[in-house]
Amino acid sequence: MQNKKINTKLQLAAVFALLLFACKGGSEIDIIPRQELFTLQLGRLEDQIDLFQIAGIPDNRKNKIFMKDNMFYIANGNASKVSKFTSFGDLLFLLYNPEISPEPIILRQNVENDMITSKMAVKYNLKNIGEISVDAMENIYLEETIPEEQKVWDDNLEVMLDSRILKFNSKGQLLDIYGKEGVGNSLFPYINSMHINSAAELIVICRTPLSWLIYWFTKAGRIKYSIVIDQHNIPAVNNNPALVSYASIDKILPDYEKELLYLQITHYVEVLDTATNTKANIVNENSRIYTLNVESKKYEKFIKAPESGKRKFYSNTGEMEIAAPPFEFLGTAGSYYYFIRPEENNRSQVLVYNSAGKKYLSRFLVIEEGELYYKQISMTEKGLIYGLLCFKNRVDFVWWRIDKLLGDNVQ
Repeated sequence: MQNKKINTKLQLAAVFALLLFACKGGSEIDIIPRQELFTLQLGRLEDQIDLFQIAGIPDNRKNKIFMKDNMFYIANGNASKVSKFTSFGDLLFLLYNPEISPEPIILRQNVENDMITSKMAVKYNLKNIGEISVDAMENIYLEETIPEEQKVWDDNLEVMLDSRILKFNSKGQLLDIYGKEGVGNSLFPYINSMHINSAAELIVICRTPLSWLIYWFTKAGRIKYSIVIDQHNIPAVNNNPALVSYASIDKILPDYEKELLYLQITHYVEVLDTATNTKANIVNENSRIYTLNVESKKYEKFIKAPESGKRKFYSNTGEMEIAAPPFEFLGTAGSYYYFIRPEENNRSQVLVYNSAGKKYLSRFLVIEEGELYYKQISMTEKGLIYGLLCFKNRVDFVWWRIDKLLGDNVQ
């Protein structure tokens, strides 16, 4: 394994020095330094990651990363394996399908319960894995899509049920299997994302062609809340609902501490020609982040997402303005809302808003978009932004410590 191991103290000292320099008004005031943690090579070996299929064969399998307590968990769908790495790049755990992945060499295989070791490899017949999350006890929650012949049609939802969630302990032992009815034999429709909150409650967010479905479970695996969100229960953008042509739910995320959901919703509104009183066109009224109380199922408030604005575009006919890409809602940390979007010159802008919807912080991340084949950017519940950056022949795991600028405010 060709990991790029770093001297942590020197790296952190450099990060804090740059942050201090930024706060004092230096020329890099808007840049959050990227800390490169470790690198994996592309491939099927135990200390590699497989992100591409050979011979141009199309593949819809997911490859997901999740960070918890400075540990990186990788659900590598292409290789049907789950890996756990330290932030230094040390491989600690491997859950793998021996029919797909080669036998591990670095890690001890099939460790018995009474043996004490910090590194292990465990066999399990994983297939078609996807979303991954981890709780405070290091239990791993893993999405698995079942084979075609086992899928079930749901007449009430009018959708195929094809997914389940496997819960493993830190030693790779299967503890439970979740479906939409809780622990048992039921299944989920398409899983958009899943999350574990501070109370170790599993929250599964599913999608159908016409709705979003949220399944919120107790720590013991019983269903606690089941919520359907569609066009009928989205808040109106103005006092005349007849003018709202369409509302798009872009993302739904849960709060880490409270029983709340955050919905990024973009409204498109009909504009009338006052002379003829007919519809002239449809305009984007920008997006909002709504807070939904899952117990009362009522919307408590909203903040406006950052304005997209315009960008200059140069063509053969000269300069013109086009709509800039919208900001993506990354999630919340404490009472702060995080947004991100790609900018020019290999930068991505991160905006942090406070609970009143006012801009609290604006910084830039440097990401070499032109050299990337694939990327994932996410954030922890404390506001640390981390990512997977795949280049031609390597995959870098990195983070940006923007959380250090918020300090105790996200606790």
